[in-house]
Amino acid sequence: MALKFSDGFDLYTTIQDMDDTRGYIIENSGARMSIATTAGKYGGGALSTADGTADSVTVNIGSGLSEGNTLCISFLFRTASATKPSGFVYMAGVGSSVNDDTGGDLNNDLSIGVPTIGLISDGRVVIHRTGNNGGSYQGVVDINVCDGLWHHIEAAFKVDASTGISRLVVDGVESLQSITSGDTVGVVPMSDKRLDRVIFSSSSAQDVVYYFDDVIAYDDISSGIAGDLTYTSNFPLGEVRIETIQPNGVGTNSDWTPTSGDNYTNVDEDVADDDTTIVATGTATDLDTYAFSNLSGTPSSIYGVMIGSVGKASPGATTGIKHYTLSSAATDESAEITLIGAYQFNQTFVGQDPNTTAAWTEAGVNAAEFGIEKQ
Repeated sequence: MALKFSDGFDLYTTIQDMDDTRGYIIENSGARMSIATTAGKYGGGALSTADGTADSVTVNIGSGLSEGNTLCISFLFRTASATKPSGFVYMAGVGSSVNDDTGGDLNNDLSIGVPTIGLISDGRVVIHRTGNNGGSYQGVVDINVCDGLWHHIEAAFKVDASTGISRLVVDGVESLQSITSGDTVGVVPMSDKRLDRVIFSSSSAQDVVYYFDDVIAYDDISSGIAGDLTYTSNFPLGEVRIETIQPNGVGTNSDWTPTSGDNYTNVDEDVADDDTTIVATGTATDLDTYAFSNLSGTPSSIYGVMIGSVGKASPGATTGIKHYTLSSAATDESAEITLIGAYQFNQTFVGQDPNTTAAWTEAGVNAAEFGIEKQ
């Protein structure tokens, strides 16, 4: 299952759009988290964290990882100006806490040793593995990222109470300290602390607005796709652009019933409007596919396509769907996704073009249709 989660923050307009229906848990009591709708590296949105006491945004990736597995995160980062922190400041964390099952309070999570990416006062990125701001750094990369420019940060965390290993790469430069065998990442029983969340945070020592963009989380459990690049054996991936494209036309299949009009017009909003406009069916094997807008860039290579949908079952029931890809005459179906009686967000990674059984190309993505099938 390699790629666990990705988000380019391109379609959100406010932090309220990132509710836990779509996989996020938000602690924003001080209103320091927001969406900067045009601040992304490639002109789209970015997650913005302002200075002040700690707030956080957490994505629940439901990793299913156990001790000995590895989780990697990749993201773009910049400061609003060339301002370094006045002291240690949290940027991002990985994991969950026995003290904080909602995942909202980064400080509680850190108190039990969740692997954390932070900044020190000279603007360098570090990894540390304790709840103590001042010590136990596993890696330091000698690049000042607090210069108002975009930087790419990628980290890998192997969970093991005695032989865990962390790795840290900034702009393609890796800290040799961070890959020393024997570094401990897991410090409490795995039943209590799972590597299943990615946390971005604001904190009082921050001193300047931070921006995060194009977040990816991936693991070391094989997806079964030959040549799958989003897998920890390919760490570090290097900088990756996430582009969000939306339905813009009726596809080859239109079995589901729309609220009104063409099927795609009911599933093309920036943020899901839940019951206002939907497609629905009660018939197994019914299939809806949609044409999508073209990619705006000209990528030299494409790691894959992530299909996202928001859906629910009828009240009091559960049902299954599959994400569906149609490329020329070839098709691909995801594993079955169980829907419950409340809206939830689901993502499925398609690592290669089913028409060519090779990496996606720009032309292949632009020509393909994506959709849903009722089980």
